[in-house]
Amino acid sequence: MVFVDLMSLIIVFLILEALKELIKYIKSKRPSLPQVMVA
Repeated sequence: MVFVDLMSLIIVFLILEALKELIKYIKSKRPSLPQVMVA
């Protein structure tokens, strides 16, 4: 069970990192994006 929990944490971490990269990409493409979207 510990291994499953660890895998879940890693997956969540990777998703969060991907979201941050996506946000930076969108901001670079659309500078007029509202600052509310910034996590």
